[in-house]
Amino acid sequence: MNDELAGQLTQDWEIPAYARTRLWLDSETGSSQCEGNHGLFELDAPTTELTLRWGSADGAPLKRLKWQADNLQWDGSVALGGMVEMLHLTELPTLDDLPVSVVHFSAQPLLADARPYPDASQRHLSEFPIPYYVDSVDDTMRPMMVTLLTLSDSPLTSHAQEAMLQKIPMHIYGRLADEAQGWHRFFALPILWESVSLFAP
Repeated sequence: MNDELAGQLTQDWEIPAYARTRLWLDSETGSSQCEGNHGLFELDAPTTELTLRWGSADGAPLKRLKWQADNLQWDGSVALGGMVEMLHLTELPTLDDLPVSVVHFSAQPLLADARPYPDASQRHLSEFPIPYYVDSVDDTMRPMMVTLLTLSDSPLTSHAQEAMLQKIPMHIYGRLADEAQGWHRFFALPILWESVSLFAP
């Protein structure tokens, strides 16, 4: 499979069953639906970057990925920039009736090389790069709504509320929920929200 068109989305991580028919790779030359446990795909033409989308060829973005031969090594992670449009609080029986926050987030994908802070590979630098909101977001794509899920007592909930009221732009990082966790039974797109960068409005 070592060519410029065919490959698979994941390597060690298996795509949850509920998501196996919902993932698409989009590039400037066309789109391809991912198939099976590891997301087999074939592109129409070579490309250097792809956008992973949910639901259809023009569905909500999840992440920008750089082209790699054979395997894109996606691990279920999501990286988006945007604004909080609504916050909904509810309870789910699978979580022992713990209150859950559902954050409606108007999202564009972060660029493939966007990072929330300098990681260990950049330790040798004399001056660390500062993340900027606009420089890290693919603003050629129209914002689309996704749902971010977290427990209501998480600090992320209070950050979401403040961001909504103050119109604060954010970079968010998370991942698709595992099948065994059961989130997919209640939400069309179950993204578990893990971390956030907030920027001055």
